[in-house]
Amino acid sequence: MIKRHFLRKIFSNVSTFKHQFVKYSLDNVKTHQKELMSRGLPKQKPIDGVKNIILVSSGKGGVGKSTTAVNLSTALKLVYPEKKVGLLDTDIFGPTVPLMMNLHETPFLTDKNLMEPLINYGVKCMSFGFLIEEGSPVIWRGLMVMQALEKLMRQVYWDDIDYLIVDTPPGTGDTHLTLIQNLPINGVVLVTTPQKAALEVTKRGAKMYKKLNIPIIGLVENMSTVICPSCSTNIKVFGSDTEKLVKDINIEILESFPLNESTAEACDKVYKCKAAHVQIDFSINSLRKMSDNRILNATKMNGIEGKTPFLIGVAGGTASGKSTVCKRIMEKLGQVEVDSKQRQVVCISQDSFYRELTPSEIARAEKGQFNFDHPDAFNDTLIKDTLTDILAGKMVQIPIYDYRHHSLKKDEVLTIYPADVVLFEGILVFYFPEVRKLFHMKLFVDTDSDTRLARRVPRDIIERGRDLDQVLNQYMNFVKPAFEEFCSPTKKFADVIIPRGADNHVAIDLIVQHIREILTNRPTRNSEERALAASKLLNASPCQSPSKRGLVGNDGVFKRPH
Repeated sequence: MIKRHFLRKIFSNVSTFKHQFVKYSLDNVKTHQKELMSRGLPKQKPIDGVKNIILVSSGKGGVGKSTTAVNLSTALKLVYPEKKVGLLDTDIFGPTVPLMMNLHETPFLTDKNLMEPLINYGVKCMSFGFLIEEGSPVIWRGLMVMQALEKLMRQVYWDDIDYLIVDTPPGTGDTHLTLIQNLPINGVVLVTTPQKAALEVTKRGAKMYKKLNIPIIGLVENMSTVICPSCSTNIKVFGSDTEKLVKDINIEILESFPLNESTAEACDKVYKCKAAHVQIDFSINSLRKMSDNRILNATKMNGIEGKTPFLIGVAGGTASGKSTVCKRIMEKLGQVEVDSKQRQVVCISQDSFYRELTPSEIARAEKGQFNFDHPDAFNDTLIKDTLTDILAGKMVQIPIYDYRHHSLKKDEVLTIYPADVVLFEGILVFYFPEVRKLFHMKLFVDTDSDTRLARRVPRDIIERGRDLDQVLNQYMNFVKPAFEEFCSPTKKFADVIIPRGADNHVAIDLIVQHIREILTNRPTRNSEERALAASKLLNASPCQSPSKRGLVGNDGVFKRPH
């Protein structure tokens, strides 16, 4: 009896201890989990010296991914020789870039113990293949692979690269996740062949990138057909299911390349080649299509796929203060000193879209007898197309107008990079219905005619080389009637009318506050970076003088920020 009571007491104590131990352990596990979760994913950090990063990825191996990466990098350098291009091979187990780029030396180290990329065809290259003996297998577990990848990401001296093409290993494993979590990726080019097995794996890869909010630039289809050596007929040996794939996942085929003997031979015997465009038997037109604006646009999207900017139209009569209102907005948001490639707010003038004049019209313009305030003076089709591209998140190039010679500057354009907010100002921005409907907000700067004339006279004489009689005649014969007939009636389309222009500080502050809210709430892949940028905008000083920001020249005349 005593023994049974004693055992019951022991087991009772053991049960209590077990319960308390399990509870304590679970509490500790939860605390540990919370600590781990609070750390979050690794913070993205750009590679030093690299402006834009493009991944080249494939689900399966052997589909021509490295071939595409090599040709994309050499094509970018060929099409845009002024750009600095790099190629990073992140395939630790099977690096092929050394063979294809005909580079087999060991990289030198800088004073800071950074590896210097090897260069061929004008492209800077780095590969794990440069660090191991040729033909030696890499028999490593995951941790060592990640350490090698970290070395390739952070211990290379790229020294100012515009575009870094990253050749990734097949699949969607640790390497891809490490790259995505640690680097700001601008876009990915998917590579596949028409076989169903390859397409199925490519589809999974595309879903992964979409889930991780990485913009997919498009798909490259290799071995799409086989060219008959006798009759040069294209034969679809591997099927034609690629079109179905791109429709299912809503991406674009950048280019389809046939399978032919010279392509394979060039890859294996690259040391015989003398130039990049001889290296692989792709047509230059195809390379240009792959490396042209699609890639350039993607690299300026700051990680936001299909980012639609908030488009604000700013209309008003000549010299009403439209440009100055836009200037004040840019100043208050702290955007003037920001590099043009990184601005969240940009400003474009309708003056850039004057149409080309005929010789007789130029002769009339030189005498002050051409009506530049008439709708026919503008290229409204180009305005619409340009704003449509901007709303699609694309980088655009717009003409630069020469006021003194009444013509567009030859071989000179202004590049506008994707931004969150775009200001489009001009006298007739609301006149054309197809253009007007594109704006999310419409502002009209309303200033009395005497003030506008007083501003226009010194501007045209000092900046544009006119004489007083010419300015007054043009104003009375063309500017004033055109304002009353074409510009003033568009005031009814405005969401906000700003009396007194830039002197109306209350109205401008309200507009700036609205733009700040837009910028703060923009959807982005990297919310921390956007929040940081938004906080800078919220803390931007509204009182800093224009001259300190470089907006006013020595003559005291406002210079457009773009």
